[in-house]
Amino acid sequence: SKFPNVVCVYGTGKKMDLAQIIIDDVSEKLVCSDIDQEYADNFLALPSHTRAYVKIQDGCNNFCSYCIIPYMRGRSRSRTIESIKNELDSLAKSAKEIIFTGINTSAYGVDLSPNNDLTDIIRMARNYPFRFRFSSLEVNVITEKFLEEAKNTKNFCPHFHLSMQSGSDDVLRAMNRHYNSKLFLEKIALIRRYFPNCAITTDVIVGFPTETDKNFEETYATCKRADFADMHIFPFSPRKNTVALNYKNVATNVNERVKRLTELKEQMKRQYLAECEGKEYFVLVEAKESEKGYFEGHTENYIKCYLKGNKAIKPNSVVKVQIIKPMKDGALAEITE
Repeated sequence: SKFPNVVCVYGTGKKMDLAQIIIDDVSEKLVCSDIDQEYADNFLALPSHTRAYVKIQDGCNNFCSYCIIPYMRGRSRSRTIESIKNELDSLAKSAKEIIFTGINTSAYGVDLSPNNDLTDIIRMARNYPFRFRFSSLEVNVITEKFLEEAKNTKNFCPHFHLSMQSGSDDVLRAMNRHYNSKLFLEKIALIRRYFPNCAITTDVIVGFPTETDKNFEETYATCKRADFADMHIFPFSPRKNTVALNYKNVATNVNERVKRLTELKEQMKRQYLAECEGKEYFVLVEAKESEKGYFEGHTENYIKCYLKGNKAIKPNSVVKVQIIKPMKDGALAEITE
């Protein structure tokens, strides 16, 4: 709003009004007073052929030292239960799977009055015909209460994407993450008490400026102990106006570190798939791979499956399968009924 050629500044809640704002030919500078103060709720997500993403929260209060999001998206603000329910009602007719998402999904509800949390989302979503999962979670929401609710919900997908970022306590402190590796591993153990065959996946930043060789080895060891089903591995990327940009960079051999962690990732992924062989799951069929005649889809624990095409398989359907063996980036599966 400080720039002379800017005449309007609005939050995302006004994005659907953009045409009207232009038509009104604003002649004086207008700055929306409620930017980032409350959840902008004026449009609904549309379902894809297989699943729909339902945003329940925006913004973030964490201020991780490498992240620009709190400055760009504003503080955490949650969507009301009533609004989410209205969208789920409209999606129930077509969607087979819902993914609840947000900038920091785990912060859902703390700004509402009375407070809500993700267990309220679970209790509401269990009444719908589709299955559902959460896009990404922080360890602070992994509690007995949360897991108990999830365990007692038949359409909850046992796939937990826990954002770790580093397995070194020194690096976690420098990142301003509010947990240590011991707590993270305890939360994983707690999840597996309730969901023994679930998939636990994570994100890891490699080459954070303060990450020494010793710190990387700590991260490697933590990942190995966590025994993830999959990992998303990212080399550190500096962001302007973040605290981490001013850290002295002591990280070396970043490419080699990424390579080593990627090899561990592939090893753990193969091991998880081997543990799933012979077991039965439900696959949401998403698309057909036209060249080789295989249908693709994901199980409730997010194994990517390849199904040999036949007349019984249709996109946007859920079929019961048995995992046969690893294939490409997932597993070969056969329909059992």
